[in-house]
Amino acid sequence: MRLWLLCGLLASLCWGTYVVLNKIVTSPKYCGIPSSTSALLMGIGALTTLIIYFFLANGTFQHCKPSLCILAILPGCIWALGMCAVLFAISKEAPISKLAIVYNTNTLVAVVLGVVFLKEALCGAELFRVVIGGLLVTVGIILASWN
Repeated sequence: MRLWLLCGLLASLCWGTYVVLNKIVTSPKYCGIPSSTSALLMGIGALTTLIIYFFLANGTFQHCKPSLCILAILPGCIWALGMCAVLFAISKEAPISKLAIVYNTNTLVAVVLGVVFLKEALCGAELFRVVIGGLLVTVGIILASWN
């Protein structure tokens, strides 16, 4: 199995699990910790994990100019904003089974941004598979949010 696929499966397992733990922590039905407190504690956990990864991977700031550091911080800010939205939603009893389908439209966002800004051209059978996958994601959103 390809390394990128194993990493993707690990990420899926992690991201599918953390949202359930977030619901347990923030939901008044369970622990009831305020979403802002949960967000801060989650950030501490994320920072701790990333610091460990930095040292295990022999990270260095040697080639990182201040402007590049700011650019590298931006994805973390964007990720945190999305996490705040998810934490707020689940603290208000949003159903994870539906919310996860909606926020995982990030797949579509990433594909479109990759094609438009990174010029990751898709052609032939690959284009067909990506379009079909995108349509399935869209159908999933519609089905999940249907009242």
